[in-house]
Amino acid sequence: MPKPDAVLSVADINRYVKGLIHGDPRLRDLWVAGEISNFKHHRSGHMYFRIKDSTSSLRCVFFRRENRRCFFEPTDGMEVIVHGSISVYEPDGAYQLYVADLEPAGKGSFFLAYEQLKEKLEKEGLFREECKQKIPFMPRKIGLITSPSGAALQDILTTVKKRFPHVHLLVVESLVQGPGAAPDIVRALEMLNRRDDVELIILTRGGGSIEDLWPFNDEAVARAVHCSSLPVIAAVGHETDFTIADFVADMRAPTPTAAAASRRPFASFEARGYCMVFSISLMVIRPFKLNSSSTIGSFSILCRRRISCASLSVVPSGAVTSLSCVITSLIGRV
Repeated sequence: MPKPDAVLSVADINRYVKGLIHGDPRLRDLWVAGEISNFKHHRSGHMYFRIKDSTSSLRCVFFRRENRRCFFEPTDGMEVIVHGSISVYEPDGAYQLYVADLEPAGKGSFFLAYEQLKEKLEKEGLFREECKQKIPFMPRKIGLITSPSGAALQDILTTVKKRFPHVHLLVVESLVQGPGAAPDIVRALEMLNRRDDVELIILTRGGGSIEDLWPFNDEAVARAVHCSSLPVIAAVGHETDFTIADFVADMRAPTPTAAAASRRPFASFEARGYCMVFSISLMVIRPFKLNSSSTIGSFSILCRRRISCASLSVVPSGAVTSLSCVITSLIGRV
């Protein structure tokens, strides 16, 4: 057999085939349905697996930078829909699917991730009643983790000023939705646990979609709530919303208003007809945003003997802004 003028190397062939595949637009953006098999989550963070049907299988690689957006843990036997592109891994001469997105077939990724984490933490015992701390009967200072611009804070302030005028609220500003919310919440919990004047923590935000509430389904947040040395009340979303934080917390309140109303420290005094000392102080800690400002809101404090109003706002004055309004009337029999 005559020898050709040019002899190609193995690398030349693989490179040529790779160029042919890259030149086909149908292989650069495709969706493939199949069942996961031979799944491996490498210590590098990359995921390697195959998807198969009844007659064929296809090798897949899901790099760490992409799989960070995957909220659930893929497992063997899981039916999935894969989005990505086909290319050739030149050292092996094998073509494979480079995964950009991975979705469970039939279930949303958020719902599946929620189920997986709930099952995992339940097996570890984080939801057990014996792990839950007793909620203090008469907390003098409550740490409140929420967004100062959210409706949840306004609901709690309204309830507190009507029912618990002795309470001091220490508001630690935190993101409550979006990619940076979970680390913010963890830092706020750790900050309150380092203080010796806070007796109770309320972790709260208003309602929203499952995507909006997702930081409260984050594993780091769940473990921070569980590890808190202070009792935690979770009041996230509407009454029908259940997050992982709700299961881990020492008490779940169906709404922010219910969280504020869950303590009745002065019921006996009210029954005896006493007029209370109205001392409401609000401190807003902004540990991560030193040059921002927002209005917390205004409210009226109704006493049996007088009506007074106060407007509270946050001004940019460094890491800690403290605002207080103390309205006092004589304590005595009405």
